[in-house]
Amino acid sequence: MVHLLIQAVNNQNLFSNHYLKNLIRNNDEWRSNDHKTVFDEIKKVYDAEKPFLEDLNESQLEERFFRRIFKIMLPDFEVQAGTESQDFPDYAFFEDTNALDAAHLN
Repeated sequence: MVHLLIQAVNNQNLFSNHYLKNLIRNNDEWRSNDHKTVFDEIKKVYDAEKPFLEDLNESQLEERFFRRIFKIMLPDFEVQAGTESQDFPDYAFFEDTNALDAAHLN
C-alpha cells in the first residue's frame, strides 16, 4: 500500500474537513494501489515542469502541464466543449472514446 503524507489541505469547503481527515481513509479506493502508476507518471510531469510553472502563461500552463496530466488520468477529453446552456467549460471528460463520440451526437 502506498502511504502519502499530506501535511496541509486547502479545502475551501469542497469537502467536509471531517471527511478529509477521518473518513476518506476507510474508502476502498484510498487503500488500493491502483493509482500508483498514474501517480508516478503525474509526478514525473510535475517534477519536470515545476521550475517553469510560475513563468508560464495560461495557454502554456494548459499545454505543458494540465493537458499532459489529463491524458495520463483520463485520455478522452474535449477542450472547451459546448453545453446546452451555451456555457463553455474548459474541459469535458469522458469514460472512453465511445462516450466522447456520443456526446458529439447530442
